[in-house]
Amino acid sequence: MTRTICLAGAVIGAALGATTATASASPGGPWGAAGHRQSLYAYDVTHRTVVREALSGGTPRTLLSGLTASQLVVSSVGDLYVLSDRGVTKVSVDTGRATPFAADLAGPTGLATDGRGDVFVEHSTPSPQIVRIAPSGARTVVARAAGEFTADRAGNVSQITAIGHSSTTIVSYSASGARSTSRSVVLNSTAVEKIAAGAQGVVYIEENATGETYFDYWVRLAAGSTTPTFIGNADHFDVPGVAPDGSFYRAVTKGSCFGSHTHCAPGYSQVQQIERYPAGGGTPTAVPATGFTTTYNPRLGDLQVDGASNVYVSAEDDATPRLLKYAPTGGSPRTLLTGHFTDLAVG
Repeated sequence: MTRTICLAGAVIGAALGATTATASASPGGPWGAAGHRQSLYAYDVTHRTVVREALSGGTPRTLLSGLTASQLVVSSVGDLYVLSDRGVTKVSVDTGRATPFAADLAGPTGLATDGRGDVFVEHSTPSPQIVRIAPSGARTVVARAAGEFTADRAGNVSQITAIGHSSTTIVSYSASGARSTSRSVVLNSTAVEKIAAGAQGVVYIEENATGETYFDYWVRLAAGSTTPTFIGNADHFDVPGVAPDGSFYRAVTKGSCFGSHTHCAPGYSQVQQIERYPAGGGTPTAVPATGFTTTYNPRLGDLQVDGASNVYVSAEDDATPRLLKYAPTGGSPRTLLTGHFTDLAVG
């Protein structure tokens, strides 16, 4: 399944099925607007829980349990949305209460948010659609086609509707929901692994190199362009993230790459560094990263960046799976939590 990366109780049990999912708010209600931007959310795949870690420190809180989550996103107003085996669940920033969200949109397959408080839900039944849901509850059907999508902070949506070795179709929709651009882009691939929305209509795409098993590469596609710019080779296990300012990050494993697009050997040691690409393009900056001890491809679950450029990586090391925090300059990480965390969100 392609990963989409975006900028950033009893009620549940009755609505979502026989297996009850519970929600718990922190005593004192630390969900107000003044503090919601300082939280990291993570899905613990072993315990099937969604936890909240205050970036300022303190005891982690379990927000949801009994769910098999596949995606976490946080809206610009701080509400958390969780895509799971029971649909979409919303955790309110104001009350901490968890409730089903857009339960009438059957077969949800993807989520995204923008900087205006809108939430985008892609669903497949009875026919594929991407629906924009405003904070007021007003809905707009953005797209009526299947395909991986992403949304930027301004509310523009990009969707990949067809993938081919010589031609991949990317359809862009403006924040108003109108169809604005349909582009045919040569990606030299028949599979897209991940997509991410940057700033000002930029889209980042990770492609699986044709004929290779573990080798991918990243490209940057400017708004309206049909010519992607090659960023770099990628191990199949690399993970990306987009900062609030639109900068693009990726954790890069050690491996030997030859040429611009071909023959990248998987890394057999630890993560080499985290790379930061400016929002406007240009030369990346290395953020040296230590602290991974895996002897084979580091199984990285997810990567997120907060407003202060701290980087959070879920590292599924052979010895100790952990959730790590790196300072903007890199170095040794701080271990926030131990466990297998596959999805992260900051908000």
